[in-house]
Amino acid sequence: LQELRLSKMEVEAELEACIERSAKREVEKMKVELQETQARLLERDSELDACRKEVESLRWQMQQAQLAATARLHCTMAELDQAKAQVTAEQNKVKEAEERAQTQPTPVATPALSNATTAAAASK
Repeated sequence: LQELRLSKMEVEAELEACIERSAKREVEKMKVELQETQARLLERDSELDACRKEVESLRWQMQQAQLAATARLHCTMAELDQAKAQVTAEQNKVKEAEERAQTQPTPVATPALSNATTAAAASK
């Protein structure tokens, strides 16, 4: 009976040692997997940071392009307003000229002009 107890204790000790070795191997394996996962995570974080910087840069470029387009639009609108004002001014001048032409009497030949015309005709 004593031998059986000793044998049982030895088997239990061996079993415990075997379980401990197996657990240690699993822990080491999991540590390696954890390190690999952490390395991949760091790599992904780095890629994500690069993408964020790219997005921020593109956002800034888009804002600058919008500002430039808005400025060009304002300049074009100002030029259009100026051109409209010039056209209106020219139209007003034409109307005024037409009104003056309608209100002025038809020119009559002056005597000096008539004498010159007569002298020119006589010399022929």
